Amino acid sequence: MDIVGANALFIGGSAKGSQYRVASTGSTDSSALYRLDPGLSIRKVVPKDQNGDSIETTVKPLALWDVNADYLCLTMGAYAGQITGDEVSRSLTGTYVVRKRDGKAIKIDDPPTFSERLDPVQADVQGNLYYVTTIGKLVKIEIDTQEDKAVLKEISGENETIDHSFAVDDKGHVLVSGRLLAPPASNGEPVRTILGAVLKIYKPDGSSQVLKSSTSAGGGSSMNMLKWRGENRQLYLRDANINKVQFNESNHATLIEIPGTGGMSSHPPAEPTAPTYLRVGSKHFFPSGRGFSAFSETDETMELLELAQIRSPRMYQVFKNNVYMMGKNGDDQDVIVKFDLATGRETLLYDGDPNLLVFGFTVLGDDSLTLNTMRLSDGAYVFGKLDSSGQFSPLSTDVQISEIKKVVVFQ
Repeated sequence: MDIVGANALFIGGSAKGSQYRVASTGSTDSSALYRLDPGLSIRKVVPKDQNGDSIETTVKPLALWDVNADYLCLTMGAYAGQITGDEVSRSLTGTYVVRKRDGKAIKIDDPPTFSERLDPVQADVQGNLYYVTTIGKLVKIEIDTQEDKAVLKEISGENETIDHSFAVDDKGHVLVSGRLLAPPASNGEPVRTILGAVLKIYKPDGSSQVLKSSTSAGGGSSMNMLKWRGENRQLYLRDANINKVQFNESNHATLIEIPGTGGMSSHPPAEPTAPTYLRVGSKHFFPSGRGFSAFSETDETMELLELAQIRSPRMYQVFKNNVYMMGKNGDDQDVIVKFDLATGRETLLYDGDPNLLVFGFTVLGDDSLTLNTMRLSDGAYVFGKLDSSGQFSPLSTDVQISEIKKVVVFQ
């Protein structure tokens, strides 16, 4: 993929159901993958074959997410009701692990389930990637850098399914929340009985350990929604309270509940597009409608951090230790604020313009942003730069995008 040298990648368009519209020199198109280059120029990312030649295709980007410093993932396909009729487009449909340094894309045969609120692909420090398939199987991806191919290994057992809820620590321990299934029926019946729920950890040596399980006549459900990956030989997860998975010297895991860390029940929930969690050092942050619930590993306490200059953020981007959020102020104008997770400081970067409707933004670093807007006086889409002083300046570009979604910033 043609991504080398880009500052950021994003899926651009205007969301209307499952369709995006892109206005470009008098024509319209469905959603597309774009790259933001130095100098703030924008152009489409075109897939290329092994010879470097461009590939014409009708498939569109459905999901884009960052994995780590080395890889990102991209899902290509058709929206509901659309048909990818030609053979080339059908062959390109699927999910790819994309290497950032050279754009090499490695297709995953059984793609992960993606969501706005989950980390569908996670990594350990050895460079192995992990994901849960559409049918609930946990898979480990070992990247063969010599052959430029992915070796997939199914980790989860035959009689269990993962609820797309998992966390990976730096050592390669994988903590999953799932369901226990009855063995396959002898008559070949595909429907299998759910026996209960399980919280389980898979270890790098190939062994596994059940931390918690339950059974009921009506079947089980996801016991815990895992919120983040851990390190220092500890994994954390959030249930009614924060729970810690502690390993001893023989690598046996114990589940420990930390009392008083349930967060603020009176706090309104975050918007569906909010990140599930954020982490800076030994602190973990859970977005909510008013700010963040922050859990500290150091003293194992939870505190509430409230936002003063924005309500109900609807778009988030993370750059280094900062969270950039777009929402409304008390006058119902679009605002963008930066929240420094390390210091708890909130900074207003954009305080609204009554003549502009802001669809999206991309963080360039140093509090410098690009904004995608509509000028209400004439209905024109305006792409521009917001500098650190809060000044918005339109930029000349051949592509005017009414909304930016699914951003990956190259840091």
